[in-house]
Amino acid sequence: MIWELPSKPWGGREAGTERLEQAMISYQNALLERTRDRVPLDWAMTQMNLGSAFLVMGKREKGTELLEQAVTSYQNALLERTRNRVPLAWAATQNNLGSALLSLSLGEREAGTERLEQAVTSYQNSLLEYTRDRVPLDWAITQHNLSNVHIVYFDKTNNTTPFGLRQNPRHRRARYL
Repeated sequence: MIWELPSKPWGGREAGTERLEQAMISYQNALLERTRDRVPLDWAMTQMNLGSAFLVMGKREKGTELLEQAVTSYQNALLERTRNRVPLAWAATQNNLGSALLSLSLGEREAGTERLEQAVTSYQNSLLEYTRDRVPLDWAITQHNLSNVHIVYFDKTNNTTPFGLRQNPRHRRARYL
């Protein structure tokens, strides 16, 4: 699940990026005091929020720099948001990482499928904790995100075999249902 920053009252979107830019600066400033050594989980949460700001902003641009920064922020967050320590927060971060990786593959940003494969891994990791019984809405959102990867993969390759199944036969459809 991607937590988008509020942009305008009543669900409307602002055309500009000033608030997103302010949010990114504020998160980066917060990291000056919310250090990994001092408050590791707060640092990780701030990394996650920074990643989400980069992701939202990066989706609005054609380039990849902000999306790459989103990936880096999510990967940083995973250093402290481990599965053993905070399983649902780990799953949320894995899901957001998958979304950033998928966004890097959309359109003409990247031609290959490496990021899509990484996105599948992140979404599959998320589903290890986001089970249907435990958190059905998060499970459904992640299933939807995983489906989007397969659609983009097909658009890029015209290959109808879901590559997550082709690459790792133990990941069968029933595992996630």
